[in-house]
Order: sequence, then C-alpha cells, then structure tokens
Amino acid sequence: SADGQTALVGAPWAGNTDAGAAYVFNEVGGSWSTTAAATFSGSSGQYLGSSVALSGDGRAALVGAPGDGNLSRVGAVYLFSRVGGTWSTTPTATFTDGTEDFGASVALSGDGQEALVGSPGGAGAYLYDETGAAWSTTPVATFNCGVCGMAVALSADGQTVLFGEPQGGFAGAGSAVLYHKSGGIWPGNPTFTTTSISPGMTIGTSVALSADGQTALVGVQGDLGPGAAYVYSGTDGTWSQSAVLTASGSDNWFGSSVALSGDGQI
Repeated sequence: SADGQTALVGAPWAGNTDAGAAYVFNEVGGSWSTTAAATFSGSSGQYLGSSVALSGDGRAALVGAPGDGNLSRVGAVYLFSRVGGTWSTTPTATFTDGTEDFGASVALSGDGQEALVGSPGGAGAYLYDETGAAWSTTPVATFNCGVCGMAVALSADGQTVLFGEPQGGFAGAGSAVLYHKSGGIWPGNPTFTTTSISPGMTIGTSVALSADGQTALVGVQGDLGPGAAYVYSGTDGTWSQSAVLTASGSDNWFGSSVALSGDGQI
C-alpha cells in the first residue's frame, strides 16, 4: 500500500494442484504480523497469485490467475475488497475475456477504482473501472499491443499506462509503450515508445511508473550480458531517457523486475 503498512504476496504454485493463493499481511504498531490477515485461494490449475496489485489505501487487492483451471490456460482476474478491518474472500469483481494468459500482469490505480490487466495471449491489455459502487466487466479501454501484456503499470490517478513488450533474440528487441489519457480519451497511438537498444538486450521485461506518471522505469534483460534498467522522464508530453541503472557484477537477469517509489526518486 502507499503507506507501506499492507503487503500482498502471491503464491501461484500453492497447493498440490497448482491452485495458487495470495496473502495479505499488515504492519501494526511498527511490527509486521507473520500471520496472514487474509488468504485468497484458487482452484485447481488456476495459478492464482501469478500477479498481484494493491490500491494505495490497501483496501483493494487485484489478483491474477492466468491458468484458470483448463489446459487452454484461459485466465481470470479477481478483485477483493476490505471493508472496515475485514477482507472478503469472495471477489467483489471478476474479469475475464476468454483469452490465453489473461491476468499474467495486473496493476491498480491509487484509489483502487481502475484496474489494468495484461493478456499477452489476447489483445494485449485491458482497463476496467469502477463507477459508483459497481465495476464494469467490459473494458473501458483495450490496448492492442500483443505481448505487451506481459508487464503493465498504471499511475496513481489512472491517467497513464505503461507496457513492456519483450521480444527476445540477438538483434536488440522489445519495447516499452506508454499511453496518456487526455480530455477523457485514450489515444489510439502511444504517447511514447522506447527506441531500439543494443543487440542481445531485451527491453520491456518489467515496468513501473511513479504516482504522477511522469517517471517510467523499464527493465532490460541481457541475453548476451548483464541486464539494466532504464529511467525515462516526461515533461509536458515530451519523454527522454534520464538514466541507465546497472550493478557491479550483475548478470543477465538484472532488470527482470523493477519498482519505483511514488515520487519517482527511488
């Protein structure tokens, strides 16, 4: 959560039948409880917990289940809510579109009223929203970007989305694609797309956004050498690379996962 007092942990291989699970933990009075405050359990073959996201206030949990119990790997995503101090283990909303690996990645806006779901086997990614007290199970926006659904990020205000589209290979492949909502409308074309990088580097394996959507962090997996993470900054709609992050002695898995603080400075 935004205050760092609620944690959501996925365990997609929990159970003998790969049902999966997700667990909520809380910090109370400066100490973390090692007993889960809530447990969300999947059914056989769902791989529930393959992706997880929390709202800023820690009252909404979005959990991906890209297996969804059949050999075709059609997936689903479940939203769970906390009312007062109690979590409901019955989903507040369920999202699915019948495509392969739906729910491979998920993200929530700060207020928990926008949900972004990656579906690398389908169109790419879908955005859902809550109006009043009801969630629409029909996407309010569809981003037709193919395997970009493998990594998704959403700004706190739900106005900016970032996708990673890793391709792999030796020629320097993949991209990160950013869209920004303007005047209540999502553009048909990306606001910003990363450029090509060095051969043997796969960009877009992971992505993260600052709360205001003006700083983007993109993981770059090294197929032939050490990986990296690229920082991009946006000002008045113009984006540019501001830093390349590496670590001494890092291997080609460096950059496989990334996270960014709300202010985009850590």
